[in-house]
Amino acid sequence: MKKFICNVCLVASGTIGVGFLSGKELRIFVGSPKNIAVFVVVFTAAQIVYSLWASKYRSADVQTLCAKTFGKCATVIYFLLVLGNVATVVALLATADETLCAITDLGLRLPIFALVVCLLSSVVGRSDNAVSILSAVAVTCAVVYIALPLVVANGRVQFEQCDVSIFQTAVYALFSATALCGVTTRIACNESVRQNVLVAVTSSATLGVLMWVRMTYAVATTTASVFATIFIATTYLSSATTSVYANSVAPLSLLDEVTHDRTMSSYLLFALCLSLCLLQADFLIEFGYTLVGAIGTMLVSVNFGKFAVEKRQIRQNKRVLCLK
Repeated sequence: MKKFICNVCLVASGTIGVGFLSGKELRIFVGSPKNIAVFVVVFTAAQIVYSLWASKYRSADVQTLCAKTFGKCATVIYFLLVLGNVATVVALLATADETLCAITDLGLRLPIFALVVCLLSSVVGRSDNAVSILSAVAVTCAVVYIALPLVVANGRVQFEQCDVSIFQTAVYALFSATALCGVTTRIACNESVRQNVLVAVTSSATLGVLMWVRMTYAVATTTASVFATIFIATTYLSSATTSVYANSVAPLSLLDEVTHDRTMSSYLLFALCLSLCLLQADFLIEFGYTLVGAIGTMLVSVNFGKFAVEKRQIRQNKRVLCLK
């Protein structure tokens, strides 16, 4: 039960980033509560497909899974996935730094908060227990922060709903699931199919409820209370750290093959991301999310097609045996 809760928290916290908490992502990709069901269904389906993918080959490494599935095209697909992850990390760092500067009202010119997120992600990523603890803290803080407007009217802000196509929401759900692909395969490779499906369904339901509450009301990020400011900053910092960790799994695995040293790999990746996070975050969000969403569409489609063909072949073989 403990492991199940940790896995659900890891998936949920990896999805609840700064853009989710601030409502920026939800305005761009979801728009209104009527599209939440689309997100939940597509996210659940993609999570289950990735879990079955890892269980089938008993591998947690996305590069190995791509090689066994796509053959000669695996290198290109894996490279594009890593490129999308890097762009997403840069967007996360830029958004986190901008938001935390606004919350604390420090007016820093250098991306200090982005540096803190990188350091925390690098340190936490070395221990599974640390990752579990941080993801649990991130989810708990996010739940309290998002649910607070339901009981406290002071500082409540109305969510600005807008019209977003179902297709755009579906792509966002595929992006969210594919960005967590490295984490999902690690969780699923040694677990039963039933356990993996339960993790996917529970984490998706949790995200759906939080998304609905967040798109109803929100708490203002600026407040006169020091304790409230510390809590809000902690919520955004922990969510940003878990999201960066989840998106950096595949890039770090690729760099490890070159450097053979996780510390050097972390330094190279986060140095690149920090230097790029000074660019416009909106452009990086659109580029990274669209690229990862496109790769996710292909991965889910190909794997689902393979599973369907294999199931059909098994049924045909059973029929032949029964006739004999």
